Amino acid sequence: MKNTLLLFLLMLFPAGMQGIEVLEYQPLDPQNPVLFRGDHIIYKGERIELGPRAFFIDGRFPDEVMEKYSYVFNSVDKAVAELTDGQEGDPMVLYLAPYVYWIDDPDDPAIRTSRAGRPPFRLEIYCNWLTFYGLSDDPRNIVLVSNRGQTYGALGNFTMF
Repeated sequence: MKNTLLLFLLMLFPAGMQGIEVLEYQPLDPQNPVLFRGDHIIYKGERIELGPRAFFIDGRFPDEVMEKYSYVFNSVDKAVAELTDGQEGDPMVLYLAPYVYWIDDPDDPAIRTSRAGRPPFRLEIYCNWLTFYGLSDDPRNIVLVSNRGQTYGALGNFTMF
C-alpha cells in the first residue's frame, strides 16, 4: 500500500509543478544582491513584501514580467501611474533595483514648455508619504536621468521632478 501511495504522489508531483514559475532573476550586483521572488524581494537578509504601498522597480524586466505581477514595474513612470497615498506609519515605497532609469525619453524631439508660469517639469508626482528606496550600498548604481535643459529640449529651466 505504501509503495502504491508513493508512486501515486510521484506521478502527481510533476503535474502540480507545471503551474509554478521558477524565476530566473539575477541581481545586477552580486556583492550587494537584490533577490526577486514574485510577491516579495529580499535585500540584505530582509524580506520585503510587495503590495499596494510597496512597489519593486527594475528596468531590466520585460513587459511580460510586469503583466504577471501587480506591484512590479520596469520604469518609474509606470510605477508612478499606480501610486496610492501613504501614511506616516505606512508610507508608499518605490524600491529601485540598480539601473539607469530614464525619466524623460531622450529620443523624444518634443520641446518641453512651462505651464502656468512654472518651469517645465517632466514628471509631477502627487503622493503623500512617498519614499524612493535605492537597493544598493552605492548610490551611483541607481540613476534617475533626463537629458534636457534650457534651450536643449526645453523652453525654460527644465526640471525632472
